[in-house]
Amino acid sequence: MTGPGPRRSRPNRESRLHGDVLGERASAWDEVYALVRRIPKGKVMTYGQVASELLSRLSPRAVGWALHGCPDD
Repeated sequence: MTGPGPRRSRPNRESRLHGDVLGERASAWDEVYALVRRIPKGKVMTYGQVASELLSRLSPRAVGWALHGCPDD
C-alpha cells in the first residue's frame, strides 16, 4: 500500500493566476446561452463540450440545467 501523494501548495490568496478581471463578469448561465447561440444551425455540441469551452466554469450537468431554462431566443 502506498502513502498519500505529494502535498500541493495552495496559491497565495493575494496573487491572481489569470490576471485582474476587468468589468463585470457575465453570469455562468448567460455565458452558456451566448455560446449556444453561436452554434451553427444543423450542428450540435454536447453539454461537456459547452462546459469545456467555458473553461469548466460549469459542469456538464449544470450546462444541462442552464439549457433546461433557456430563453426562447
